[in-house]
Amino acid sequence: MPKLFTLHEYINATLDKGYSATSRAMFAQIAALTTGSGSAVQVSLRELDVEAERLQEAGERITPDNAQLEKTLNTTRVNMNTTEQMILANASEIEATGQEVAPNAVAAKLFMAVTAMLISRDINPVGAQAQAYYVNALMRANIGFTYPTSLDFVQDYTRNAAWIARMDGWGDGYGDLLGDVMRNGIQKGWSPIRTAREMRRLAENLPKSASENITRTLQLTSYRDASLAMEMLNGKYIERKIRIAELDEKTCAACIALHGTEMAVGERVDDHHNGRCDSILIPIGGSMPTSMQSDSTPGNRNFVPFQTGEEWFAQLSPERQAQQASFLRSPGKLNAYRDGVPLSQFVGEHTDPVFGRQVIEQSLKQSVADPELYYVRNEVKVE
Repeated sequence: MPKLFTLHEYINATLDKGYSATSRAMFAQIAALTTGSGSAVQVSLRELDVEAERLQEAGERITPDNAQLEKTLNTTRVNMNTTEQMILANASEIEATGQEVAPNAVAAKLFMAVTAMLISRDINPVGAQAQAYYVNALMRANIGFTYPTSLDFVQDYTRNAAWIARMDGWGDGYGDLLGDVMRNGIQKGWSPIRTAREMRRLAENLPKSASENITRTLQLTSYRDASLAMEMLNGKYIERKIRIAELDEKTCAACIALHGTEMAVGERVDDHHNGRCDSILIPIGGSMPTSMQSDSTPGNRNFVPFQTGEEWFAQLSPERQAQQASFLRSPGKLNAYRDGVPLSQFVGEHTDPVFGRQVIEQSLKQSVADPELYYVRNEVKVE
């Protein structure tokens, strides 16, 4: 790892490393079955391209019951079901990589003197080597911080009925979704060529993106659950808990709004699918951090005074604010923000059947009383 990472960079890098190690083979298999030139999916997509060209040249429309379209949809459904089995085979190991980071992460957040020493020596403060340093330092200081001997106290999502039920219909669910997209497009007047092009785009991208979404969420939620369990075991050492986000152009409006807000000790850091929010723990007698990262990139880190997400965003230039991913997707939200609607008004929540409460970014329509005031003129559709 590069020298002088911050603690949260180490946490994220360790999570990334564990995820990569346990999912790399799975994604290689998914790629081979999805984009390999000789795969059933690619053979069927090429056949659909030929059929689309034939229909286009003949001036005919493709229909939902077109035999080649149905064949390609069925082939994609089979691939999604195979992908489902791959996720099931790897999920428990992916989940464990989140749980394993949590004990050292909580210790590192609380005992920053040891953490800073480890970082200065280029030792990962949440890696396996770090635990011995924390245990020895705590013993010398006669601090009874609890390190569990196992992670049995943390729930395993992959053994829960909700996870089993979700995955039982996961592949067929995406197969149905793909069929619905194709049929809706045909009804809207898509040409045969466009139908084939959209079919290829989804068939090639969906297995990987959907797999990453659920397995990353599994890992990150497991990390947060295990961190929460560690915090509850050692709550007497925690004075305050502050939610933090990675503040850059990709961060959603909800996560920006919640950055820097105080949480109750014993409250989980809930986030949306694939979200990377975490927390700072202030030990008894400790103080808030003085700086944080803003719009940082590898090799070009930018530190600014610690502040709430609302404060951070407010001091950005109007040009930079307009580049926020949320506002690029919905220019109407930018209009609302410039009219005085705070980012906190876009914060919503969702209950996931597997992962429980999640923080999400609401649409403009869900966030303001009269969204028509802010929709961008000449937009083809609104939220």
